[in-house]
Amino acid sequence: MRLSRLIILVSVVLLSACAHGPIEGVKSFLGVSTRSLEDARATGVSEIFNADYDTCYQTILELMPELPARIYMQNKTKGMIVALGFRSTNFNVNPGEEILNDPLNEKIDTTELGIFLTKIDTNSTKVEFSSLSASLLEFASEKISKNLKAKLNITKESHE
Repeated sequence: MRLSRLIILVSVVLLSACAHGPIEGVKSFLGVSTRSLEDARATGVSEIFNADYDTCYQTILELMPELPARIYMQNKTKGMIVALGFRSTNFNVNPGEEILNDPLNEKIDTTELGIFLTKIDTNSTKVEFSSLSASLLEFASEKISKNLKAKLNITKESHE
């Protein structure tokens, strides 16, 4: 009886997610889908950096602990980094966003930040930031961009 309920539940979840395809349905069910972050790129923030793709990608990874944030998922081939765990004392939390208490009694935002990199040419990389939280998007994109420029010694900005 329990097994049949489980099979029905899994089937319903997978079939409901089939609008994006069966693979995306499985990813959503497992909690590893980046579809919402990819969709949010249209309303996100982007900037072009005068640095090669590999350097930008590696430097962004190195910046995450400084924010502080935790890398949840990364794929260099796809040019994607997903981070979470930003301390909400650094930005305003929107109503309804999930906040967890950490052992240091600080509030931790579990909203994800998507960072997408695209190689433009050998010395230019487009970096796009997306999040379902406007306040996190503003805070993190500004902080990462500022720190990335400093680490790469870039003085001239290029916004898209």
